[in-house]
Amino acid sequence: MITLIRKEIRMLLRSIVFYLLIIVAGLFYFSQYATQNTWHELKAPTPPVEQQNVEHPNYGWRAPTDVQTLSSNMIRSMTWELEEGTTYKTKLVINTKVKLSEQEKVYFQQTITKLRSLVEQPEGHTMDDAWVLSEELNEKLGGNSMYQEGMTTYSSAIETYEDALLLHEESLVQYNEKVKQGELLPGAARLFSDYMAITAGIFPVFLAAFLLTRDRSSRMYELINSRRISAWKYVSCRFFAFALLLSAVYLLYSLMAAWQTVQAIGIPGQLGSTAVTFVAYTAAWVLPTIWTSIAFGMFASMLLRSSIAAIALNIIWWFHSMLPLTGSYGLTKLLIRFNTPDEYLLYRESIQTILVNRLFYTGLVILLVGATAFLWERSRCRETSGRFRLGRNKHHELQPAVSER
Repeated sequence: MITLIRKEIRMLLRSIVFYLLIIVAGLFYFSQYATQNTWHELKAPTPPVEQQNVEHPNYGWRAPTDVQTLSSNMIRSMTWELEEGTTYKTKLVINTKVKLSEQEKVYFQQTITKLRSLVEQPEGHTMDDAWVLSEELNEKLGGNSMYQEGMTTYSSAIETYEDALLLHEESLVQYNEKVKQGELLPGAARLFSDYMAITAGIFPVFLAAFLLTRDRSSRMYELINSRRISAWKYVSCRFFAFALLLSAVYLLYSLMAAWQTVQAIGIPGQLGSTAVTFVAYTAAWVLPTIWTSIAFGMFASMLLRSSIAAIALNIIWWFHSMLPLTGSYGLTKLLIRFNTPDEYLLYRESIQTILVNRLFYTGLVILLVGATAFLWERSRCRETSGRFRLGRNKHHELQPAVSER
């Protein structure tokens, strides 16, 4: 089996598509994670610079910290959209403006009324109560709207230097607490895993869908159609070869990310522990996504007898898993989205759900590989049976000619 895996690895290493996958993953890494914006988020907050002689100064944005502010910001957003008669919904990861129906306008008015009660009487209520109302509106709108929890922060603009100084002091306290709790680098590893999972959930299928339908010129045809190799051995060898190669690529990216992170935020002495953290998150969050994409591509291409159809189905699954950016880890989600280095409390609340999701997909990989082996064996039996019948027919056709002689 090891010999077959090595052979498959050598064949994959000669594939241009495989190197294109590595390049695309690298481009995504350098354009999304290894950026100045990421390093800015991970460093200690810097004091604001006063903007003088500016008519409308802007010192950034501040997320709501209490139910009254959150509800007020929600009301402002909903009122504006209600007056415009439109709202935004996400379709294939793209925000699309859609017109509100009369019934949907009623839903907006009902939600605004409930939110106003939270503004007028905030006692006894939490921000979760406002989020529940927002999620209820999202469901009434058909889902995938901007009112789905995790889609919008409802932040307010900071317009005065004094408010900016207050926010800086609060941010500094939060940053120091994050460092004290040892959550700075794990947060960075979660952000890295979030970005890399996006590529892991879609690009492997472009090669995996063709793994079992390659040209016979590879000289494997005589071997795979002989009875000396089982279907499980043949399919699993191809899966393991591709999975091992891509897993190694993403783990190497995680080591590079660990090195760049400690250099960027000025803690080179913690490279060892940071590398362990990044590798651990990558192994737990990203690798099951890679394996599933490979196994699904192989299975769907055998089941549907079409590599293109397998790729199309994987793309639909990928689109479904892309949003929201945090907080949704059900069993239908191929990716683990955690698009922030912060939100430690949300992470702690979601650990169990994330663990169940990753274990589910690891088990699903085994089932998909087994099902693919079953389908491949049936296909091989049909081909063998067809050649046998064809050979018998040719033999019977030749018999009269032999007798005449």
